[in-house]
Amino acid sequence: MSLILNFAPIEFDDREIKVGRLSYGISGQEVLHELREKHNATHVFRREGDYIFAVQVTSDACCLEKP
Repeated sequence: MSLILNFAPIEFDDREIKVGRLSYGISGQEVLHELREKHNATHVFRREGDYIFAVQVTSDACCLEKP
């Protein structure tokens, strides 16, 4: 299995990747900034249109809640 997440190739034979999706909304720029500040060690974030996508990059990351 081979996936590409726009900035890095991702290849796993025995793992699953979960991607969270949050609404960008009216205050999206502020929300995205806060998510990156608070969770930069455990997740990567990307805005696409009306959504913010969150990808966990560590095994010990917690679930995210919109600030």
